[in-house]
Amino acid sequence: MRKRKMIMCLVVVMMLSILPSEAYAAKKVKLSSKKLSLKVGQKKTLKLKNNKKKVKWSVVSGKKFVKLSAKKKTGVTIKGKKKGTAKVQAKIGKKKYTCKVVVKQPRKSVKKSSGKKTVKPSAKPTKLPTKKPVNTPSAQPKKKVESISYGGGRGRKYVFLESGRRLVDKENINLEDGEVDIGDLKTEVNVKYTDGSEEKASYEDISLDFSQINYEKIGAYDIIITYEGCTCKVPVVIAERKTEGLYTYLTDGNVAELVEMIGDKKIENEEGEYIYELSSTTLEIPETLGGAKVVQGLPEFQFSTTKIKRVKFPKFYQPDYVAVTRSFAGRYYSEEFMQLEEFVVDGENDYYTVRDNVLFAENNTVLCVYPAGLMATSYQIPEGVTRGGGLADWEAFAGNLHLTEITFPKSYIGCREDNEVYENSMFGVPNLKKINVADGNPCWCSIDGVLYKKEKDNKLTLWSYPPQKTDKSFTVEENVVGTANGGLSSNRYLENITFKSGTISIGYEAINGDYIKNIYLDFLSVPYGESEMICIESSFSHDVELDDSAFLNFNIYIRDKSALNCIDESLRSKVVYY
Repeated sequence: MRKRKMIMCLVVVMMLSILPSEAYAAKKVKLSSKKLSLKVGQKKTLKLKNNKKKVKWSVVSGKKFVKLSAKKKTGVTIKGKKKGTAKVQAKIGKKKYTCKVVVKQPRKSVKKSSGKKTVKPSAKPTKLPTKKPVNTPSAQPKKKVESISYGGGRGRKYVFLESGRRLVDKENINLEDGEVDIGDLKTEVNVKYTDGSEEKASYEDISLDFSQINYEKIGAYDIIITYEGCTCKVPVVIAERKTEGLYTYLTDGNVAELVEMIGDKKIENEEGEYIYELSSTTLEIPETLGGAKVVQGLPEFQFSTTKIKRVKFPKFYQPDYVAVTRSFAGRYYSEEFMQLEEFVVDGENDYYTVRDNVLFAENNTVLCVYPAGLMATSYQIPEGVTRGGGLADWEAFAGNLHLTEITFPKSYIGCREDNEVYENSMFGVPNLKKINVADGNPCWCSIDGVLYKKEKDNKLTLWSYPPQKTDKSFTVEENVVGTANGGLSSNRYLENITFKSGTISIGYEAINGDYIKNIYLDFLSVPYGESEMICIESSFSHDVELDDSAFLNFNIYIRDKSALNCIDESLRSKVVYY
């Protein structure tokens, strides 16, 4: 009997010894993906693996682009509402898990005709009366294309694909593992006409041939772009992933793209997890890795430090300038660079330049980063600069706590031609008091320190109201046809707003709902058929999550005998006539 028990014990021990270690340790909680791509109107499920605790799902940025539903401990459903970029966060206690969501507009498919016309003969030929010739003006001749060239994707000269991955044209629908949609390459073509004029051709207007690429063989290939009978090439590098020192990169042995950078110190934190730190105050991008020239790619910075004061770019290096802006522009996206005060660029780098420690790209026409550590209280953007480096006009300055006044030059056009702002337009420049615009600017103007965008027929859109402008009352005049998303939401002094027009379009989270006390609608009734002026869900921003009743902390005053059709039904109980 005793011998039998000993045998059973040995069997149990042997069985336990061959079980995987995961059987004893709790599996790590993680998101199924750190980046999702979907179309407008499309839904996808983001899973939270191995979680059994209560979770709070939220959209921490880009709320107008996505909608969350079916929130559970194990995941959430994300729906694309509008083209743009959002961040979805799962919070479990003090831990946060974030996923970047890119919403794209579905591409239009164009069917080409065969060129042959099918004509069904009539039973009997019919004689038609002879018509007199009519003199009609000839159509304007179409401009002839002289040449096209690859736009380079905001500085990038190459497309890098890790060996085994492959390009497809599926409009990001039902992609399989390893597939990359050709639309993600943001292929843009510069067109030059025989009359000397130039323009850019969008993705929808060009044809792409990438059939000759061997995805299993390391080396350089080409995508052939065709537009109006002209062709050009996009260099594609099928690369292998390597690590050297602090850097992980993709390379074919000749050129390299940075992927990741870790710190030079490995430290165990209070939770028993290992983190990396960078001991130097200078972040230097290497000129070569593994003998290959580092040409592009802004790495994911997998380290923790607040000491970085200097960033150095080598001569070959040309990363996407939007990525540069979003990584280095202070606390907007990363608190690691709040002390940054200097950029250094190799003199042979023909894409990036530095002026007064400020980083510029594209022959000084793009202001990429105004370092967060610069102490000046005012800055005048140089003449010749046409836009900022990010997706919104203020991202290049985000994180600087010292600036109180910014002046735009005559040349400044702005980041987005369609007048949309991705995020709160003043977020990250919290101490700004005044915005100026040089005389003669065709797109922008400043009135009493407030930035406006010029529209047709002498109309204006209120774009940015400075966060530290101390006036308690503000009037939106009758010629203002709209407010930009987040245009007034950063100011905590403003208590009273008067609107002189009832047909104004108020942007997403345009007004700070935590501080506004009174809204005055100083106009007669709005014509029926116009959209509601005040909408609870989109017009007001709040620092904390509130229920519907908490939204109504302000009064709405309208003229006596005015109609209520411009006001959302849920707000009509707050109306006071005067």
